[in-house]
Amino acid sequence: MVPHSYPLKAKEELVGVRRLSKDATKEAKARIKDLEKRDNDKYKTDEAKNDFESIIYEFKDFLYDDENSYYETETEIEALLEACSEARDWLDDAGAEVGYKTFQTKTYELQSKYSKLKNRKTEHKMREEYLEAIFGRLKQMKDEIPAILENKPWISEDEARDVTDKIDETTTWLSEKVEAQNEVGLAADPAFSMDSVQPKIEKV
Repeated sequence: MVPHSYPLKAKEELVGVRRLSKDATKEAKARIKDLEKRDNDKYKTDEAKNDFESIIYEFKDFLYDDENSYYETETEIEALLEACSEARDWLDDAGAEVGYKTFQTKTYELQSKYSKLKNRKTEHKMREEYLEAIFGRLKQMKDEIPAILENKPWISEDEARDVTDKIDETTTWLSEKVEAQNEVGLAADPAFSMDSVQPKIEKV
């Protein structure tokens, strides 16, 4: 027996279902879009609120740490602690109407103050770690010039003098920066950044 196949045509029949009009369909899509935006905004708000709360506690811990008392005046530290307390009070009173952009703005304002102090500390630690070695390396490079001239006679005295002048110039520049830093102290923005030193050394 030979099997046979026959094409079937399906006919959709909606019983008791009313099709939405174009306007109703458009309104339904708009409602769905609004719900998705509401959910997205809530997620962003919760995340921004948590970020703000985290920076408040992190900044307060930094300010209370005696190791960090060098990087701001006592008066200003008290003012910053008060700002953290006010931020905490505001956060406790913030209602559901407060959106994520408001939290983000407040986080940025507090983070900016925090970052300034952290940068002072970072630069201080880097100066303590690297400056002595940098001055030592510059001196060593200058002291090695006579031996280099003796062992490499093809290097002219003018070339050696040019290197010596660059070493002296870099040493003077760095000494002036360190002196300027000593004048402003730790409780102020650094007189120079350690990132600016490396390019100077590389030119020698």
